[in-house]
Amino acid sequence: MAKFKGAYKDIYEAGRVRLKEREAERTARSLAGAARSRVRTSGVSQIPLARIGRESARAEGQLGAEVSGMQEQERLRKVRFGEQKELMKLQGSLSEAAAARLAKRQRQAGKAGLRSSLIGGVFGAAGSYLGRE
Repeated sequence: MAKFKGAYKDIYEAGRVRLKEREAERTARSLAGAARSRVRTSGVSQIPLARIGRESARAEGQLGAEVSGMQEQERLRKVRFGEQKELMKLQGSLSEAAAARLAKRQRQAGKAGLRSSLIGGVFGAAGSYLGRE
């Protein structure tokens, strides 16, 4: 039996119960059919029972594979969700860093513009003063 957790264990157990019920019904029908046919040799009546047992084992294996697949899909969804969460966090950090760089550039540009204005004003005033003299 595969190792299932939580709800998947319950799903698997419920599926096994249904499979065992079907196997019991098929076995009973097979034995009743053998009795109606007046089969007296136990070996002959065991042939269908062996086939029923093999089919039941195959069905149980298939059930285990399906439930295991469902459990694995949920695990992958959780991993994907965690990765998306980390990516969003990283994108937020990158956005904050980009906004901080932009604000710094704007402050530097503002200071440079103010310096340019002051220097231009000083030269303009000096030129104006010298032009009058």
